[in-house]
Amino acid sequence: MHTKSGELWPALLEKAFAKIHGSYARVTGGNEHLANYVLYGTCGYILYKDTHDQEKMTAHLLNSYRRGCVMATATPEKTSMGLVGGHAYTVNYVMPVNTGSEEVTLIQVRNPWSHGEWQGAWSDKDPRWTPALKQQLGVVDKDDGTFWICAEDFYKYFVSFTFSMPPDLKQENHNRFMVRHEVDPTENAFQPLFYRFTVPQDVDCASALLAVNAHTQGPRY
Repeated sequence: MHTKSGELWPALLEKAFAKIHGSYARVTGGNEHLANYVLYGTCGYILYKDTHDQEKMTAHLLNSYRRGCVMATATPEKTSMGLVGGHAYTVNYVMPVNTGSEEVTLIQVRNPWSHGEWQGAWSDKDPRWTPALKQQLGVVDKDDGTFWICAEDFYKYFVSFTFSMPPDLKQENHNRFMVRHEVDPTENAFQPLFYRFTVPQDVDCASALLAVNAHTQGPRY
C-alpha cells in the first residue's frame, strides 16, 4: 500500500480486508468489481473489449463517470508503454475535450502503486498538451502513478472496464430487494432453482448473483 504524506488509514483498511479473508496471501489479486462490492456494498459490472467495440466501451466509460460510479480497469498479462501487466488501475475522470483541431475523449487513470505511468500519447511529457489543456485538466509532469490516455489507446492497451454503482443513490429513484437461497451441501442431487421477475415498464435494471466467500471463514491470522 502506497500513501501520500504518511497517511495511515489506507494501510489499516488493507489490513482489515486481509484479516477477514484470513491472510494477506489471500488478497494479493482478484477482480475489481468484487472488491468494490465488499467495500461499498453496491453491484459491480465488468465489460471486456472482446464483447464491446471501442465506441460502446467509450460510451460506457463516459456514462459511468457522469453517474458517479466507482470505476477501474485492468491490463493483460503482457503489455508495454510503461503499463504493468496483469494489473488493476483506477479510472478517475473521463473528459471529452476540444484540442483545437479535434474532439478527443481523455481518460485519467491511476496506478495504485503511486508510480509507473503510461508513456504513449497524452502522457505527461507528450507534446500534444497545450498550456491551456494542462491547466484545464490539472496535468502535472510527475511520476505519481496518475496519467491521461485517449479512448483509442485505452481500448487498445486495457482489456476490461469495471464500474460499480455509486454508494450514494439518494438522488435517483432506486428500489433494491434480495432473494436468498441456501443450498444444503449434504444433498446428493442438485435441484435446479428458478426465479421469475416481471417488470411492467422499461427501466434501468441491475442484478447480481453472489455466493458466500469461503475465504472469510476459518482461522484468522
